[in-house]
Amino acid sequence: MIFAEVSVDDAEGLILAHGVRTPDRMFRKGSVLGADDVADLKNAGVSLINAVRLEPGDMDENTAAGMIATALAGQGIEVCEATTGRCNIHAQCQGVIDIDRASIDTVNRSETGVLVSTIQPFDVVGTGKAVATVKVIPYAVNAQSVRELCNDITSINIHSFRPQKTGLILTDIEGAKDGLADKAHSVIASRLETHGSSVDWHLCVPHRQNDVTEAIESLKAQGAELILIHGAASASDKADVVPAAIEAVCGTLDLFGIPVDPGNLLASGSIAGVPIIGLPGCARSPRLNGVDLILPRLLAGMEISADILLGLGVGGLLSDIPERPQPREQHDVDMDEHKTTTAEPVVSAIVLAAGKSRRMGRSNKLLEDIHGKPMIRRVASTAMDALPGHVTVVTGFEADRVRDALDGLDVVLTHNPQFTNGLSTSVKTGIGSLSDDTDGALVILGDMPGIDVDIINRLTNAFRDSGGRAICVPVHDGKKGNPVLWPREFFPDILDLTGDAGARRMLDQFKDRVVEVAVDQAGILMDVDTPEDLNALNSGD
Repeated sequence: MIFAEVSVDDAEGLILAHGVRTPDRMFRKGSVLGADDVADLKNAGVSLINAVRLEPGDMDENTAAGMIATALAGQGIEVCEATTGRCNIHAQCQGVIDIDRASIDTVNRSETGVLVSTIQPFDVVGTGKAVATVKVIPYAVNAQSVRELCNDITSINIHSFRPQKTGLILTDIEGAKDGLADKAHSVIASRLETHGSSVDWHLCVPHRQNDVTEAIESLKAQGAELILIHGAASASDKADVVPAAIEAVCGTLDLFGIPVDPGNLLASGSIAGVPIIGLPGCARSPRLNGVDLILPRLLAGMEISADILLGLGVGGLLSDIPERPQPREQHDVDMDEHKTTTAEPVVSAIVLAAGKSRRMGRSNKLLEDIHGKPMIRRVASTAMDALPGHVTVVTGFEADRVRDALDGLDVVLTHNPQFTNGLSTSVKTGIGSLSDDTDGALVILGDMPGIDVDIINRLTNAFRDSGGRAICVPVHDGKKGNPVLWPREFFPDILDLTGDAGARRMLDQFKDRVVEVAVDQAGILMDVDTPEDLNALNSGD
């Protein structure tokens, strides 16, 4: 490939290296110039251009990107059409992705100008998810080098989830807190259902080795393809109840303890090809933990050897250490008291109540009566009814009075000392206060009492239907309103906001991720800023 500045007279058949704009048209970079293109350039007074001439043995960028992408495409993979030297690779099914790091490194270190970017190995993916992209930097590369790379790389594969007959053993110990077994069953069942399986057999036995061993043998005899055990007390040694029961059945315990946190007290074995997993105590929590790294692989039929599990130490999971000065088990029990028993995306509401109500006059509009309740209490109560245990109220102006108005409500209060610097500071304060298990934040303005539970439910349902990826915006009569539900991946962008505009300015920036949710209520368009707004609201106008 020859890259050079050439005369337009000699440009026919060459690849335009840089875009050229004339009064009549735009010549885009990467386009092959024909006779008419050359004539138009000359008529526009263009005499020199930067262009690329292919040499014998060269392969154009799109062909090269497509060939590398095709070589990487294994089971469950779809290769998109290559354009501008880029070829995207998508998942054709829901499952777990298997990527050979060495193959990707082979391409990226080849010095050919071909680069591959992927998501993390063993990520859970859905149908249509972009999992990799191949980008060819120059306009052409050596064809033989591309062919050699194709022979050297290993394909990317999606191991699709398949329903597995699963048996769950829960142990009971005298003095254990009521409801823990039911909670464990619910959360574990939700995790299985997320990946296309369910609890087919459920046994509750005393927390004794012999009883657990007999339960394992019973489930195996009934045809279980996967056996999960959750003990009422966390194992602390290989000789403890659950690991010892697995070893008694299997003859050997493959592994006890994996390098992830939370979730390191996991035991693993198998009997006649049936995996048996002793779950850590945190498995009864819907929060991300080591079980979420292991279970999807099992349900996709992938190998879970001791070597693989021990390899999770780098980049696997390390969570919430600063908040955990006490032992893991006690912390999990205490924190889980306030969590929902579902593996679906966790949505938290942020109610903004920090403003000074300048247009209302001397009164704080958030404390004004709306049909018998202070406005902020009405809004916070609605959020709490829709998302119990997941509501944060951001205070600022007259924080003490706002707290008094919320007295008795199960909400978290967080103060924004910089509330005078604009709405963005309150949004950032709310986002920064959310726990690590929050998948989405519903930002609600405290002066919008027309928001009801149905509106919030419609938004959260749309968010969960999207797998926690969509920015969900309510729409009434073709007009976008509030509140807006933001996925966690946009939290860093929100934390970079400044001024008084809040996060809505980002809707245009990320419009391809916006899902509009139709609602019947005009309350999504109405906030209370003036005494006239307040009077109209209370009078029902």
